Amino acid sequence: MSGQAPVYGPFVLAPPLTSCEPAFLVFGQGTPPYSIAVAGTADAIFTALETLPTQSRAGVVEWHVDFNAGANLTFVLTDGDGQHAYSPYRVVQPGAVSTCPRGQPKKSSSSNHAGAIAGGIIGAVVLALVVLTALWYVRRARRRVAMQAAAERDAQYAAHVAIHAASKDDGDDDTPLGDGAATVVRAGTFNLGAVRFTEDSLDHLRAIDRPPAYDRPPPPPPPVPANLPGLLSAAPASSATPSASPPPPPPPPLPLPNRADDEIRELPCS
Repeated sequence: MSGQAPVYGPFVLAPPLTSCEPAFLVFGQGTPPYSIAVAGTADAIFTALETLPTQSRAGVVEWHVDFNAGANLTFVLTDGDGQHAYSPYRVVQPGAVSTCPRGQPKKSSSSNHAGAIAGGIIGAVVLALVVLTALWYVRRARRRVAMQAAAERDAQYAAHVAIHAASKDDGDDDTPLGDGAATVVRAGTFNLGAVRFTEDSLDHLRAIDRPPAYDRPPPPPPPVPANLPGLLSAAPASSATPSASPPPPPPPPLPLPNRADDEIRELPCS
């Protein structure tokens, strides 16, 4: 029995393919060198459409997918002993470049990626602006419709108030508050921010809420002081007897002796 390791059949694996993008093929086993060809799956004899450079050892090889999107491909590997291996079928997917002629591989450069990213950002910003503008116009239209409806309601309300006020009897004081100009009943149960009062209704409300007024009695007379000289007794006149006579008047003052102004009293001589 020889000491050499057994030799297994070769293999080749292909990743998903994108047009004009690089792909990495993995191959190995068998006997080197290896030749890899690209063939169409519709070809029964697998005619080579493109041949990759010969590989001296197993490993990974990079290949640029120079087929347009939709191509159905397979890879045929032939080792040094003439053994063949086939990769799974792969359908080329569309990439950043729409067309990629065979033999002229094209890579999407970083500038293309940057341009695509910038274009996507600009498109997103423009789309956002369009959406915001549309929302603003819709909101403005709704607000205009709401304002028109409110104006119509105000006009109808004003006409109703005018007709009701013209037909109302001014002398009817028993009319409830709900029949007033403001058409408000139990104002506390309504949203007062939405109720439109008039001067007549406000006066009516103030009159209802005003507390009642009462007439004040006249102030009592000041008390008469008792036991003062020159004043009568504080006893009421009705307590005196009807037969009592009034007190006598005071006597007149005594007269002074008359003396002539020219009278001279003579003093005796010594």
